[in-house]
Amino acid sequence: MRSPAPLVPALFGLVLGACSQSEEKPPEIIRPVLSVVVEPRTVETFGFAGSVEPQFSADLAFRLLGRVVVRDRRALGDDIADLE
Repeated sequence: MRSPAPLVPALFGLVLGACSQSEEKPPEIIRPVLSVVVEPRTVETFGFAGSVEPQFSADLAFRLLGRVVVRDRRALGDDIADLE
C-alpha cells in the first residue's frame, strides 16, 4: 500500500479552497449614452474667391549666387544633430 503523504497537501488545498467566502460583485452600473440615428442629408457646398496672404513675411536671399561645391557626405542612419 502506498503512503498517504502525497495526498495530504492536495486534501489540505481542497479544504482551504472550500472554506473561502465568495465575494459578491456589485451590480454593474448602466451608464447613459448619447446616440444619434444616421439619416441621409443633402450636402451644401460653399465656394469663395480670394487669396490667402500671411500677416507677417520676410524677404530672404543668399548673399552670393552659385552652387554648393563642398559638403559633408552622410551615410544612411548617420546622426545629423543631437538634442540634449
